[in-house]
Amino acid sequence: MGEKTASFNFDQDLPDSWVKPSTKTSRVAMESVQLKSGDSFKITGTSNQGEFARFDYVEFSPIPDAAKSSVNSNSPTPQSTPMPTENNLASQPSELAINGIINLRNVDFDGDGKADEKVLLILEDISSTASYDNSAGFYQVLDLDGTVIDPVTNQSIQPGEQGYEIAALNQRITQLEFAKNNQSLSPEVNERIFLAPYSLANGNLEEFLVQNSTDNLNPGGLNAYLTFENGNLDSLQNLKYSDNSLGLGDSTEVGFLR
Repeated sequence: MGEKTASFNFDQDLPDSWVKPSTKTSRVAMESVQLKSGDSFKITGTSNQGEFARFDYVEFSPIPDAAKSSVNSNSPTPQSTPMPTENNLASQPSELAINGIINLRNVDFDGDGKADEKVLLILEDISSTASYDNSAGFYQVLDLDGTVIDPVTNQSIQPGEQGYEIAALNQRITQLEFAKNNQSLSPEVNERIFLAPYSLANGNLEEFLVQNSTDNLNPGGLNAYLTFENGNLDSLQNLKYSDNSLGLGDSTEVGFLR
């Protein structure tokens, strides 16, 4: 397969403020490596006292050929959606939401050119006209597909798979929980993470885990709804995000019209 590149290690220490393995997620800072045509690239890992590492994605950034670029400078360049990098920072709230997921991994609100380690989230004008006593909040996901870690199996689980809602709610951020009687909320999030919204119709999380711990569809009763329609038992979109506003549905088999 050609000459192999020199090996390298993902051995940088994590800051104390980052997620610890006990929360089922952790992050590593990756080193850069240059690949030539014909090179191979391999990632290996070893178990350390039962801990494990997961790579959600590996990003390769091609270096343009200067000669070819000058010749074909008028040719259209294929566009793709870039993964977040330190050189691709969001500075406005409108840049954060993707399919209802809030991306806090690479935001630079203070304008110093570096990703912020802490982000102040302001949820203002919390209001409800629903007859149910609803509650809502945000949970941590690993990627834009909504993947979470199942605390029972310690394996990744995606929307639509058995047990996703319970696993998702176990990844909730407690300082981002709110009820309809809250007028506003302004917590500070200390970690660079992805956040996805959830709502609990006709109750709170403690009541849900007692009354509907098996996560069965309960018409007219206590149900959990997530931002992913294939993660909901009624297979409908019950949460809607637009223009920095979040709308929550609380009825089964109704959802939001799209």
